[in-house]
Amino acid sequence: MLIIHDFRIPQSAVATLNIYGECVALHSENITDNSLSGHPDIFCCSGLSKPIFAPNTPKAILEKIQKNVRNIQLGNLSVGNNKSNISIYNALVSKSYIIHNKKYSDTSILKYSEEREYIHVNQSFTRCSCISVNGNNFLTSDKGIAKILKNRMLNCLYVNPEGIILPGHNYGLIGGCMGTFGNKVFVIGSLSFHNEGDTIKNWLQNLACEIIELYNGQLFDGGGLIFLDKKSSNA
Repeated sequence: MLIIHDFRIPQSAVATLNIYGECVALHSENITDNSLSGHPDIFCCSGLSKPIFAPNTPKAILEKIQKNVRNIQLGNLSVGNNKSNISIYNALVSKSYIIHNKKYSDTSILKYSEEREYIHVNQSFTRCSCISVNGNNFLTSDKGIAKILKNRMLNCLYVNPEGIILPGHNYGLIGGCMGTFGNKVFVIGSLSFHNEGDTIKNWLQNLACEIIELYNGQLFDGGGLIFLDKKSSNA
């Protein structure tokens, strides 16, 4: 298992992640906003059978992924530093849906959508703002996303993002604090440090999720965590 994470997440969190797989720290320079420059969800749309990576993902990272992971797809456009290209891969993929601002989605996401329904939202940093667990259940810190999903009668919990660490910003977003693999929900931090931590924990447990808190501290928005199956030894 390869686990892609922002190079700035706490080292105690990385130590815990190393129990579950081989960690790859993402670091880029002069590509996008510095506060997002190591965020996996800026450079990769995950959740499809083939994760889609920006073609300007740092070369060393991309080479390591291509060497170790069987199926990946390169997108069409490069990540940049303006509104039109900073969030083009930051779509949220669930079992049945792709949720994003359609104005900014790289066309490769639609091409490889695998017949998922597209839900348009105003928030272009959708994966930063939201995470799906055990199918089509959603945890979000964006009121607009929550309203749209609830109007569709989808199970969605809104939580206030205040108190989530994102260096360079007043606060981060709940999706950026988490990653999922199977029924496991990995949290960069401890839910006990969030004002609505008990609510989040109960909601996840009611969905039969196993919660893995990576370190005992405040929730840290590192642009999520991406888990990729490695090639078998005889591949």
